Amino acid sequence: MTCGKMSLPPVHQELSHQLENSLRSEIDALAKSDRFSGVIRVSSLNTVLFEGAWGFAHRGWKIENTPSTLFRTASVTKIFTAVAILQLVESGKLGLDDSIHSLVSLDGSAIPKSVTIRHLITHTSGIADYFPDDESWPEILNTRPTYTLKSVSDFISLFSDLPPVFEPGARYKYCNAGFILLGRVLETVTGQNYFNVVRDKVFRPAEMPRACSPTLDGIYDGLAEPYEIDKSGTWRKCISQTIPPAPDGGMAATAEEFEQFWRALLGGKLLREDTLKEMLSPHVPMEPGWHYGFGLYIVESKEEPKRFEAHGFDAGVNAFIAHYSEHNIQVSVLSNLDDGAVDPYKMVRATISSALGF
Repeated sequence: MTCGKMSLPPVHQELSHQLENSLRSEIDALAKSDRFSGVIRVSSLNTVLFEGAWGFAHRGWKIENTPSTLFRTASVTKIFTAVAILQLVESGKLGLDDSIHSLVSLDGSAIPKSVTIRHLITHTSGIADYFPDDESWPEILNTRPTYTLKSVSDFISLFSDLPPVFEPGARYKYCNAGFILLGRVLETVTGQNYFNVVRDKVFRPAEMPRACSPTLDGIYDGLAEPYEIDKSGTWRKCISQTIPPAPDGGMAATAEEFEQFWRALLGGKLLREDTLKEMLSPHVPMEPGWHYGFGLYIVESKEEPKRFEAHGFDAGVNAFIAHYSEHNIQVSVLSNLDDGAVDPYKMVRATISSALGF
């Protein structure tokens, strides 16, 4: 990665200037008030426009976050699962309109046979999720502790017998369970473990050597610990509620590696041009200005420049990654604090919009 900012177009130079001269002090203030712990990286045209690290990767030992710290990223993982599924579609090993029942053994389950890969990858399947809201997750853990969830099949047992919430294809409703099933499809079609598929077919060609699927009891070089701040204002380590890695969430990577991912995805290293175009197309309307593609969000409005985005929330984990397609700008905001990336990401977006004339 070069740092020749003077060779950048004027609009990118202005963006870098605004990020350094206004955003950095705002992020400093957030971190000082315990509202941010993590890393921010903004780049364009192989040049870092802005980068910084705040807070601690390990608060007990006072090990600070650095630009190269690994962060769990929760549901950002879904974009990797989607790419791996689309690679199988390209190879002819499955079709987007194949029934999930033709690919995964679900006999006797409550999952309708009319649910297809397309439904699952666009959150339109209507199947029940394995936890309908944040409040229900602690209740589930009373009977199914996180350490018992070691395989993709372990997650399927949490929702396969629950009744659907609407007919397949009727509408959009975010569903983690759908991506669990997609992960199981990857396993049954390839004969390999889901995590190995993503490592070999996504991380390696994208040149993401440190990206991984960290188990909750594993030890990983440079991985930030997940934290939350309780009602009394005390920092606590999230040791019981953070969800183990699975096809719907839990992968870890550095901010620079997410930049590598965008370059690989958009540069044709992971998908053919026609497949990529379909992935980045707005398939399902959400709120005004927002659509869902295959495994990611497409945001386009009069108030902001167009971007593709993935984000993730979990106990002690929060992440946003984005690519501004018309200006070739990549953004990573990664945090090891509950909801810690929300405000910094809003600030980054506002600065980008201002610099680009929105």
